[in-house]
Amino acid sequence: MQFRLYDRHAALIGIAEVGTAPGAWFTGTFAPTDAYAVYAPLFLELERAANEQRMPDTERLQAKVARHGFWISGPQPLHTRADVEDLQIMAAGICFRLLGTSSDDHALLARAPHDVPRLVNELRLHCAEPAKPGQ
Repeated sequence: MQFRLYDRHAALIGIAEVGTAPGAWFTGTFAPTDAYAVYAPLFLELERAANEQRMPDTERLQAKVARHGFWISGPQPLHTRADVEDLQIMAAGICFRLLGTSSDDHALLARAPHDVPRLVNELRLHCAEPAKPGQ
């Protein structure tokens, strides 16, 4: 699936070609645009902190990434918008989750990745529902 990645100012940061992975993650390759240059040092610093297992730094940098309000549009050619969380852009590629999804939601994503717009809406409704006893 191909998604366009934007910041909170709607600047196109790059194109992500991803598939689903366990834990409701999307992982794959990332082709940055010129607008990504502003964020490259932040993601490089985050990658280094994670690789060196500096957890306080990793958490601080992940929070800094989250404040930029990244979101995706797609999968292409659709233009459905969804906010992302846990965004990581590394030398090896990109990974992220849709805001509010959990590993329980992964089965939905894996079954029908071509129908992401409908699934995004279902997941938003699921996340908004109060937990039922025994769940």
